[in-house]
Amino acid sequence: MNYDISPAENYIKNIYYRYQQYLAPVITVAVCLVLFFAFIIPQLQTWFTTREQIVQKRDKVSLLQGNLHTIANINDATVAQQFHLVTKALPVEKDFSGILHAIAQAGSLSGIAIGDYDFSVGILNQDTTKVDNKVLQMQLTTKGDIDTTLRFLTALKQQLPLSNVTVVKFDNGNSGSMSISFYDKPLPKIISNDTQAISSLTSQEQQTLQQLTAWDNQ
Repeated sequence: MNYDISPAENYIKNIYYRYQQYLAPVITVAVCLVLFFAFIIPQLQTWFTTREQIVQKRDKVSLLQGNLHTIANINDATVAQQFHLVTKALPVEKDFSGILHAIAQAGSLSGIAIGDYDFSVGILNQDTTKVDNKVLQMQLTTKGDIDTTLRFLTALKQQLPLSNVTVVKFDNGNSGSMSISFYDKPLPKIISNDTQAISSLTSQEQQTLQQLTAWDNQ
């Protein structure tokens, strides 16, 4: 029985017999490529991911060791003294006795006569997402000339708790009045963060503490 071979079939046969010696290598290469992309590359990606995680863990351990070293070298007595100082300068709650002592001390140093006073409470920061800085407004009447009043303002600036004189008025004669703001700030909630380094005080912060110490020792 004779079968007619179409030109297309004949062309395919010719191509097959001509290139059949290359079929096995091509198939082998194709299989290798499939295996490479299906298995080798994912394994490499997993290796790089694991290596990155190991590096991150090492960095975290190094950070924790550094924090531990910093904490171990902190003097508890010094920290307690600094905490007492800064909370005296900016109390965690309204310090009426401290305010009256500062006013009396500034009055004594300047020679001004302290008259009546009145307190009013306000809030400096209305952002509820943060710890509020609160302000206690004091209305104070005094008796003294301009030079005496200036000495009082200078002396009060160097008293703890810290204050800010916002308004000064002079009435008849040597009588005057002023508005003074005293601030307090509750302690923030302490949240442990093992990804952040514990740093020592900056030079500017140390200078601030030294200045507060000098004012506190007057």
